[in-house]
Amino acid sequence: MTSGSLVLGLVNGVLIGLLATAVHATVYTWLTSRLIEGALPATAAAFATAFSISFLGHRYWTFANSSREFSASLLRFLITSLLGLCSNAYIAWQLV
Repeated sequence: MTSGSLVLGLVNGVLIGLLATAVHATVYTWLTSRLIEGALPATAAAFATAFSISFLGHRYWTFANSSREFSASLLRFLITSLLGLCSNAYIAWQLV
């Protein structure tokens, strides 16, 4: 891997992360202001939407040259994302 492709991969990863974060915030805000009472259901829906965008973006853009099977990538990404979600929820619970 060349330094140019490493930098491009990093930039792609950051862009996908920013997009997923923006989508999560938008979906959460929209749901809590219009449809759903309660943070937990809105967070779950926003997480699922952002997860889909993040996974597909990373799968087909950031790591487009990966030879890993789709299902293996999905499972690995899901476990990592759920661990991140749980740790964030725990930290927020401790702070609030």
